[in-house]
Amino acid sequence: MLKFAYSGEFKKTSFYSNTPEDLLQLRQVALSGDGEPTLCPNFLDAVRAVVHVRARGGFPFFKVVLITNATGLDLRGVQDGMKLFTPTDEIWAKLDAGTERDIEAINHPGCPLDKILDNILLVARHRPVIIQGLFPRLNHLDPTPEMIEAYGLRLGELKRAGAQIPLVQIYSSTRPVTNLHCEHLPLRMLSAIAQRVQEISGLKTEVF
Repeated sequence: MLKFAYSGEFKKTSFYSNTPEDLLQLRQVALSGDGEPTLCPNFLDAVRAVVHVRARGGFPFFKVVLITNATGLDLRGVQDGMKLFTPTDEIWAKLDAGTERDIEAINHPGCPLDKILDNILLVARHRPVIIQGLFPRLNHLDPTPEMIEAYGLRLGELKRAGAQIPLVQIYSSTRPVTNLHCEHLPLRMLSAIAQRVQEISGLKTEVF
């Protein structure tokens, strides 16, 4: 796949033929997909494979980005895999709500909110973790001020506990999700949420 990307073969396919050249440059390899990557039993092997290809130097340097819901960050194989990351590699952890009720309503993560927070803190005390927060319109209802307040407070607690969080990305439902009652919020509302979360948590936020 890396050879395909760097040889310019993507441009020859009908799907990418009209894509600007700068958007066809491979800058990162994301460990993500339909399902939680940290729960993959071969997670460590996958990281080793990607890092090995990068270390061989056959391609311009690319960063590795782990996109995770944080439920498996405490697993031994995942911890060992992240030790292979360089300082330029990134971890993006999803934190979609500040209360157990709200996070269950949005995405059913399959584990308690406290564990998600603990796992983020476990990693973020040692290396920066970018937080992604999903704010949809749920059952035709916009996020309430109380939901936004609780979210900002949880982030503030992580920060005070020693978590390195350089950025909080606020986004909405822009693709098919597990919860079919999730709808997209307008940019104006997302911007207001991002500003309020920044005020409460003291962390940099942006609409993603």
